[in-house]
Amino acid sequence: MPLIIIACVLVSHLAQPPAQPEQQDPAVLAKMEELGAVYLTRLVPQGQPRGVKGPIVGVDFRPMAGTDPKKIVEVVKEFSSLPELQTILLLGQDVTDEAADAIPASAKLTSIQFFNTKVTDNGMIKLNRFTSLNTFKYTGMGLSDVGMKDLAKIKTLQTIEITDSKITDEGVLALRTLPNLTRLTIENTAATQQAIDQLERQLPRVESRRFLR
Repeated sequence: MPLIIIACVLVSHLAQPPAQPEQQDPAVLAKMEELGAVYLTRLVPQGQPRGVKGPIVGVDFRPMAGTDPKKIVEVVKEFSSLPELQTILLLGQDVTDEAADAIPASAKLTSIQFFNTKVTDNGMIKLNRFTSLNTFKYTGMGLSDVGMKDLAKIKTLQTIEITDSKITDEGVLALRTLPNLTRLTIENTAATQQAIDQLERQLPRVESRRFLR
C-alpha cells in the first residue's frame, strides 16, 4: 500500500506542467522610467499562476519637461523590443516629429495618440507604414490640413479624434476617402459643423461625432 501511494504522488507530480520562468522586462522600460512616467498595459496570460507578467500590449510614455528630444527618439526606437505592442500614447512638448518617425513599424500596432506634443504635419507623413492602425488621436496645434491629408491615406483608420488643432473644413473633408471610418471627434478647431455634416453624408458609417468650438 505505501508503494501505491507513493506511485500516485509521483504521477500527480509529473502531470503538473513545468513552471514557466518569469520573463525579464525589456531594458526599454527602465530607460523610459529614467526619462519620465510610463504606464503599461499587459495581456493577462491564461493558465499561468497569478503574478506572472504577461506581454506588454500598451505603452503610455510621458517624458519629463525638458527631456532631451534625442533621448526620447532613442527610447522610442527600442519599442521594437515589445513585439506584442498594440497601443502607444506619447505626451509632452519634448516629443517631436523625429519621435513619431522612430516608432517601429509593426503589423500589431492598432492605436497611436499624440497628446500636447510637438509632433506636426511632418510626423503624419510616414504613419501609413502601420498596416493595422485603426485609431489615431491628436491634441495640439501642430496639425493642419496638410497632415490630415496624410492621415486620409491610412485606409485602415476607424476612429479619429482631433482636438485643439489648426485644421479647417478642408482637413475634415479630406477624411472622406477613409472607407472604414466610423467614429470622428473634432473639437476646438477652425472646422465648421457644416463640413462635419457633409462628411457624415458622404460616410454614412460614421456613427458618432462631437463638435465644440
